[in-house]
This record gives sequence, C-alpha cells and structure tokens, in this order.
Amino acid sequence: MGVKAVILQVITHGQGPKGQYLLLSTFLFILPLMTKQFRTDFSSYRFIETDDQSQTLFSEYFNESCHSSTGAVEETLYNYIKGCEILTRAPKAESFTIFEVGFGPGVGALKTFDLLEEVGCDSEIHFISTEIDPGLVEWAKKEYAAVKYQNFPSFSDLELVSQPTAQYYWAQGQNGSTFTIILGDARQAVPASVEAGKLKSNLVNAIYQDPFSPKRNPSLWTVEWFDLLKKISADDCILATYSASSTIRKSMLEAGWRVRNVKGFTGKRSSTRASLQGDEDGELTDFLLRSKLHPLRDVDLE
Repeated sequence: MGVKAVILQVITHGQGPKGQYLLLSTFLFILPLMTKQFRTDFSSYRFIETDDQSQTLFSEYFNESCHSSTGAVEETLYNYIKGCEILTRAPKAESFTIFEVGFGPGVGALKTFDLLEEVGCDSEIHFISTEIDPGLVEWAKKEYAAVKYQNFPSFSDLELVSQPTAQYYWAQGQNGSTFTIILGDARQAVPASVEAGKLKSNLVNAIYQDPFSPKRNPSLWTVEWFDLLKKISADDCILATYSASSTIRKSMLEAGWRVRNVKGFTGKRSSTRASLQGDEDGELTDFLLRSKLHPLRDVDLE
C-alpha cells in the first residue's frame, strides 16, 4: 500500500489578550492509497476519490457513500471537528470524550487524533465509535497500520473484546487516552455497552452524528435515538450532523436538544448543531414547533 500527501488549510479558533481570533492553519495529511474495493461478510465496499483528493467509502449494503463527493476529509473537518469545537475544547480539558455514530472508513477518528496531536494536545481523549461491520474495522487496522501517535492509541493497537452483553474493539494510548469501537446495530449495542460499563451516562462531550442518511438508516435518526444520546451526554455536549432535515431537527427537539442551524459543508445550504444547554436558535425552534411535520419515531419504522 502506498501513501499520498494532501495539504489542507483549516480555520481554527484561538484565545489572545483581546479575545477570540481566527487562525488559518495548514496541515499536511498523509493518506493511505486505498484499495479500489473489498468485501466483508456484511457488505461489499468500493472507494471513490473526492474533490479534496481523499477517498470515501461506498457501502453496497446501504447503497450510499459515507462522505460528500466534494471532500471526505474536508467534510469531516468542517462538520465534526470544527462543528464540535474539538480543537478549542479538548486541549483545555483534563479528559474529553467524543462519540462518533458510524465509524465507516475511520476518517473521523483518524483526523481527530491527527489534529489533536498536531496542536500538542496532551489531554486524555476517549474516542468511542459505533460500527455494524467488524470486517470494516479489521480493514482499517491494516490500512492505517503505519499511523502512530505519541499520546493517542493507534488503529493497529485495537483488540477485539467479547463480553456477554457487548462486543467491541479497544486500545489505549500512552497518556491514558482510549479508542473504542462498539460493534453491532447501534440501537442495541449502545445500551448494551452502557450496561457493560464501556459507555457511561453523562460522559460524552462531543457527538459526531454521522450515520448513513435517514432514508438509508432511519433508526439512528429517531426521537428515541436522540434521547439515548442525551442520556450518555455531559451538560456541555455539542452534537454535530450534516443533516438539515426539519423532521430530524424536530426529532432532536422532541428529545430535549437545543437545535441550531449552521451553514452546510460545500454545496449544502445548511447543517445542524445541537446542545443541551446555552443559547438556542429561537427562530428555528419556533418554526419547528409550529410546523405540522411530525418527528421521526421508532413506531414509524415498523
């Protein structure tokens, strides 16, 4: 397997004597040259090169791509790392937990660890992801085997752990940071992981809500799902997602999240951020409450 270099400029936030400032940072990402396609016991996958020269995964099972064709890495940086304010919040915390819905090709974890190491973060980072296909995790372990971090766990260090109520991959870094990938259907696997002690209530500081679309994977977009996410979240949690659907936003609102509209990634008009405290988008909330649209519920999927 070869590698290629991609240079991206990322706008980050800093704190100076006169308050907040914006910093245009340039990062060099070394990306594996992924194989064109492969198959696991769950699905066939093929990779599509996106406009930022990074590749995204297309799942034949879900019949959908994991990222925007305009840029897999840039979309991850914008929607999730910037959207959840990872680079400003995580380095200031003694311990910081990120929960990713949908591991996919591993870009979310890869870029999160890359950037946190780039800015010298020595906080204890706990990155937890969900994945229905263990074969995809095994693929990622091999594909990113050469990527190593000073403090954070590496993909190649992930080991499969099987418990009576939960199955997951787990690795630990030099400073106590951990990397966990919960296996199985997230609607069953996440509660089971809570029961097994791998995921605790009121713990998560940031959520990358990045499953396949509501059309392809609706069970991870219902009121009941967002209520479960609320239960595992700390008061300061920020949830970020690419979806701007009014139905999905109403599902979040119904579950107790404060929903905000933000500019979408390149080519998309809007995306969504949500939190459990702080200011809310009053105009958007009023619109959703007045709307005749119904929130998506589990019963609607039966």
